[in-house]
Formats: sequence, C-alpha cells, structure tokens
Amino acid sequence: MIIFDLRLVIFALVALLLLCVALAIWLDRARWRNASFREQERRMAELWHKLQAAQQDLRLLSHEVRTPLTAIQGHVEVLRTARLPDEVRDSSLSLIGAESQRIRHLLDALVELGRLDLDEDVVDKPVALLIVVEDALAQTAPRAEAKHMDLALDADPGLPHVPGDENRLKQVFLNLLDNAVKYGRPGDRVMVTLKRVNEAILCEVRDTGPGIPQAHLPYVTRRLYRARTDVEGSGLGLSIVEEILRLHRSQLIIESEAEGAQTGTTFRFELPLYSA
Repeated sequence: MIIFDLRLVIFALVALLLLCVALAIWLDRARWRNASFREQERRMAELWHKLQAAQQDLRLLSHEVRTPLTAIQGHVEVLRTARLPDEVRDSSLSLIGAESQRIRHLLDALVELGRLDLDEDVVDKPVALLIVVEDALAQTAPRAEAKHMDLALDADPGLPHVPGDENRLKQVFLNLLDNAVKYGRPGDRVMVTLKRVNEAILCEVRDTGPGIPQAHLPYVTRRLYRARTDVEGSGLGLSIVEEILRLHRSQLIIESEAEGAQTGTTFRFELPLYSA
C-alpha cells in the first residue's frame, strides 16, 4: 500500500505538470490571433519545447525514484517479520523515512521547475540584494559550522536595489550555498561577493572545495544530472538556479578547478539595477 501511494503521488504531480503546459498552450491561443505569423511560430516552438521537456522530466523522474522505492519496499517487507529485533526495526523505519524524504524533495524541486518553465515574467519589485544574501548565509551557517567550513561575505557599501522576486533570488543563493557546503570539506571556505559593475551588480559564490571535473562541467545544470552520486542530492538545484536567473534576465557562469593545489568552484551572474 505504501508503494502504491507513492507512485500515485508521483503520477499525479507529473500529470499536473503536463496539464499546466497544456493549459499554457490553450491560454496563448487568444494571443496568437493578434500576433504576427513569426511570433505565432516562435511561441508554438517554445511551448512545444516545454512540453517535450516535461515528458523528459517524467522519464527521468521514473528512473530516479526507482531506487528509493525499491529500498522502501524491501524494508516494508522486513517490518512484516513477526519477530524482529528493535534495532533492526528502528533501522528500517529510519531508512523508510529518509527515502520518503528524498522522494518528496525530488518532487518539490521538479514541481518548482515546472512553475518556472511556465512563467514568462517575474515580479520586478525593488530588492535589497544584500539583505537577501545575509538571510541566505544565516540559514546556511548551521550546516557549514557542522562541517567546520567558513562562510564569508564581501559586499560594496550602499548597493542599489535590483528588480525581481525577493524569494526567488534568495532561493538562488540558498541553492548555490547549499551546493558549496554539501560538496565541501572541513576547512573549506565559501565567499559570497557583491560588487557594483556599471549598471549591474556582479554576484559571485566562490568556494575552495574539491571542484567539478571538466568532463562534468558542461552538464551540471541539466535536470537530474549529478557529477557525484556519493553525495545526497536531487540533481535539480542548479537547474532551478539557472531558470530563476533566466527570469531575472541573467545568466549563470560556472568556473571550476578540480585538480592541482588550488581547487574550487565559482558561480557568477549579474543582476541589472532597479529603475523606477
């Protein structure tokens, strides 16, 4: 029964994702009547690409949840044993909880990506980026301290506001910081830099961690792609970052060195200044 329910939830959420794409296509039909042929063609191609991406997400999701579902099923069978030592029962329950949480995080991230795919515009409210970054650092600090890693911030004084969605921009920094801490080693350092450059703010999240091998670097923002499978993760964090930055008219640049004495990764992007 547990396995059936989990699969039903997965099917329902992915079906909802596909339904949202179909709804977007239907809603855009009214706009196409007044649009030029080239504009209609562009929108159709874009929506068709989104539908194909949603179908690909379904295939990838099916593959990703197979392992945790198999583990849950195996331990459910263990728990059905009439006589079972308490430590074995506790271990099985703990694993079922952890794998269920893993599936939930995966689904939450995939649904968020679906929302981002359907968004054409982002709320352009003035955002105090320094406050956003300070909140993200404070939220990440306990995990960094637990791994004996240092977090630091270097920001120009009096930074102007940027246009955008405060919560989504915070999610960008949370995902990048989480990535740095998750793959970091004791003694590694993570530095967030905010600098005004002409009519934009240059944002960097730089770490001294193990780095990303060059063979994996072109693919790390692909959905469900993981360069390392020995570290827990959904493979969707950087995909979400890239999509949020796209909505904020920005682009994620990744530089990394995984060999030599100086290893580490830098995530860089620019946000335009707010103009009323």
